Amino acid sequence: LQGGAVEYPRISFQDYVEAYEKDPDVAASVDFLTHQVVGPGFHTESPSEEAKAIIDRFNQKVNMDRLLFIVAKEVILAGNSFLRKELRGGRLVGLRHLKLSGIQRVRREKDGAIIEYVYNAYGVPEHIPAKEVVHFSWNPIDGKAFGDGIVKQLLEPREVTLSTGKIVVFDGLLKHKWRMEWTMQRLLEKYVTRAIYHFPGVSREELETVIIPSIKNLEPGQDFVTNKDNFDIKEVKVDPRARFEAYIEYLHNEILAGLRTPVVKLFTTPGFTEASARAAVEAAEHHVMALQRFIKRIVEEQIFAHVLRDHGFDPEETPVKLNWGVPERPELEFRDMHQAYVDGAIDRSEYRAMLRDMGWPLELEKGEAEEFWKPAPRPRAMWFETDKFVVCQLVSPEAIDPTTIRYFSLDSRNGVRMAVAWVKGTNRRWPVAIYFDKSKQDWSLELAKRWYEESFPRAFWASLIHQKLGKGEEGR
Repeated sequence: LQGGAVEYPRISFQDYVEAYEKDPDVAASVDFLTHQVVGPGFHTESPSEEAKAIIDRFNQKVNMDRLLFIVAKEVILAGNSFLRKELRGGRLVGLRHLKLSGIQRVRREKDGAIIEYVYNAYGVPEHIPAKEVVHFSWNPIDGKAFGDGIVKQLLEPREVTLSTGKIVVFDGLLKHKWRMEWTMQRLLEKYVTRAIYHFPGVSREELETVIIPSIKNLEPGQDFVTNKDNFDIKEVKVDPRARFEAYIEYLHNEILAGLRTPVVKLFTTPGFTEASARAAVEAAEHHVMALQRFIKRIVEEQIFAHVLRDHGFDPEETPVKLNWGVPERPELEFRDMHQAYVDGAIDRSEYRAMLRDMGWPLELEKGEAEEFWKPAPRPRAMWFETDKFVVCQLVSPEAIDPTTIRYFSLDSRNGVRMAVAWVKGTNRRWPVAIYFDKSKQDWSLELAKRWYEESFPRAFWASLIHQKLGKGEEGR
């Protein structure tokens, strides 16, 4: 190569791939974090509907959901992932994932800027200009071009200087773990009782042609029978007192610390309660959020911005954001509906229908269909408590159409919301549950029940029964 400094990854990417494919601890940890990062999915947001539509079409074309899954997994595992821009006349028309193990080295300018990537995935080296590569380099140290994944410190060889001045280099912890597992397998084999058969006076030829093949062909549990004189058998046993529990536990804990996720510990360590398991998983959330921000910024700055410029948009003035998770529906409150009615956005009948959906006991007006009143059974409040909410269930979940559930704020300051939904056998939405958010108020079952008794319009149900249903419906 002419000009520039050449930089290689300290650990070959093939070693990372091998660690993922062969070690269950590595695979479980990487998969767990990957699912935490990309599992919620993503959506785009922009002040311009046209710009958003352009990016959404591009994402669909390149299958961005699949690419982000691959990128997240490789970044977590190896600290790096590479996408190649497919350019046509300078315009970005597609993205192609570059095989992780195919990246061999980079060439850099004196100021550290990357000039090109050397890629050899199928036996033919290819020099790819840096402007054509989207490089996700996570957590690079000391200005290096390549980032570090969670397995880096477990694969990195170590040096120890002895008191004599001699430098000893030994393998990383992960390969040490594999060697320990191999040693344990050999020890298990040695714990099986072995026998030495002694045949005095038997010729070497007879041993090799008759006796040894006969012994080798014995089935498990089958006894060896011979009529040779002076035959002797001795059992060889291994002392079972040699124990390595402390050493194994230390090595296992070092591996799990390097993997930065508690998921393996949850599966392998006895005594984990639900609370400690939840706390352990929450400890990994900060790492997950940092990874999400990192991937988001690279995609927005190097992919979305390129596509927007190709279509005549200024990414600074008309940005398109990548947001993790599904779009949140705004919480509809009474003042929003009232303002819409005042502004003329909805008419009187629509306004009244929305109020009924919120549970308001409105009288039927002339012209409203009587068959509208096919009510749900009078609620029998069922209470339960979770870590985040106290919940009052008003209608059995089996009777609810889940696709019609809507949420309305009853007391936004104290975090009280009501869910309404179509109930089977009726022609309208009815209140089905009330949620008391513990993050907004220190709710307990007792306080929530008191609020329900004092504030929820129980007269609503009595009004329906007496005014519209007749005596035959009372008591339902």
